[in-house]
Amino acid sequence: MAGEFTEFPIPYVTYDEANIPATPGGGGGSGASYFMVPCTDRLTPISAASADLSNIQDWMMQSSLSVTTVHASLSQPATTGTFTIDILRNGVSVLSTLLTIDAGESNSTTAAVPAILSDFDWSEGDTITVAVTDDADGTASGLKLYINTGAVAADTESPTDPTGLAATVISATQIDLDCDAAADNVGVVGYQFQRATNSGFSAGVVSAALQASPSVSITGLTGGTTYYFRVRAKDAAGNYSGWSSSVNATTTSFAAADLVASTSKGAVNPLTDTTSSIDTTGASLLVVAVSFYPSGGAGIPVVTDSKSNTWTALTQRESPNGNNAVRIFYAANPTVGTGHTFTVASQDGVTNLYHSIFAGAFSEIKTTSPADQQNGGGSNSASTLATGSVTPTEDNELLIAVMSSDQATESIDLSFIEAESQAFSFGSYVQGALAYKVQSTAAAQNPTWTITGASSIAVAIATFKHN
Repeated sequence: MAGEFTEFPIPYVTYDEANIPATPGGGGGSGASYFMVPCTDRLTPISAASADLSNIQDWMMQSSLSVTTVHASLSQPATTGTFTIDILRNGVSVLSTLLTIDAGESNSTTAAVPAILSDFDWSEGDTITVAVTDDADGTASGLKLYINTGAVAADTESPTDPTGLAATVISATQIDLDCDAAADNVGVVGYQFQRATNSGFSAGVVSAALQASPSVSITGLTGGTTYYFRVRAKDAAGNYSGWSSSVNATTTSFAAADLVASTSKGAVNPLTDTTSSIDTTGASLLVVAVSFYPSGGAGIPVVTDSKSNTWTALTQRESPNGNNAVRIFYAANPTVGTGHTFTVASQDGVTNLYHSIFAGAFSEIKTTSPADQQNGGGSNSASTLATGSVTPTEDNELLIAVMSSDQATESIDLSFIEAESQAFSFGSYVQGALAYKVQSTAAAQNPTWTITGASSIAVAIATFKHN
């Protein structure tokens, strides 16, 4: 305790006003209660006994209370001036007008300016501090504080039922929900969304975790399925509103990523070459893989196409000796159609690439930020080489695996489908191949390419998210 006192050996005493004929606050009445806090010695002037008037007394609340009024008294009033007291909860005043005791008066109930309480609910664990902001003429002593209280009433009022629930179908696996905010006498702390596969919410019921916002994205749904949704609000006391009116929405039918068309070509011109045309109508992702001779790092391929799409290059993978390299390029949300060709050229227009081009058009891939994971590597002499493990972050991703080597025959495991390949032609172009697979679950994949004999080899793998 900051204050020292001799008259009262305990921090505070609780009284029942029904048994006290007169109290500093006046009033009384059966069941009303207050606690008294002795703050200073009754004989020693406060200004002489207290080194810190800003903390005459403090204590920690042991339970939560609703404070109705506060009063103060002095054993010895000030002869002149106004004695002024503040009360702070966790360092913030609970009074909009401070407690005052006028000159010659013993308690605050007769003050010319009554105190006004602005913070009524004091909680368990709060620190309450009594401060003297004006000790008048320095003659006052024996300060006591009287705090009239009642128990904090339990919050039994439920939030209003949420309204305006709306569902927006995003894909075969996702529906977004949004509703108007609910109201509550104290405050809403969250919203619980619930889904079911029938309107009575008796089948396939799943309750989402409490959401702070009245909107949520529901994922992991099944394509071509009708779902029913409702929402309720919760307040800090644990009261739930009623359920909102339900809404329903049907996810789009699921379609796995698939190859629309593909083409490949070994370079006739080691600086630049263009594939034959294909019809890419219906594709949402274009992939071009280039297997080439990196020429000690000087050889860098550039991809363009006849529809003027924008191409993004993934990491180039090379054999350590620099004889083979492979790189994957992709175009998201592309312009597609008939007569579609793909061109690979040496970036500097001088360094020969001796490249092979592998182009594939794929459907049902996200049109924004589709690329997910990638890996790859190389060896100076191997007949088998794994691409390096990748773990898609979502189900049903498209996996593209490519390779470059100096051997004529190749294969790949883990059920990858080889879409295009080009055989090695000494002095013309390096061998390569492009394979793909749809991975239904977000599980690690590390396919291995096999060639007929030991050779320098470079491999790469990339994953793309399903729409």
